Amino acid sequence: MHLMKFNVFDAVKLLREHSRHNQSVESLSMIMLPVINQHLRNQDENRYSMQQ
Repeated sequence: MHLMKFNVFDAVKLLREHSRHNQSVESLSMIMLPVINQHLRNQDENRYSMQQ
């Protein structure tokens, strides 16, 4: 029974770490998407201004 409790605690710990990792990735994607979009807009504007 002691071994089973230990495995449950390990599983909970792994789930907690996995959840934190997913939150970090989600936060990063929320930050990066607008940054990438702005960068692409800037590139388009630069191309357009160079053509004129």
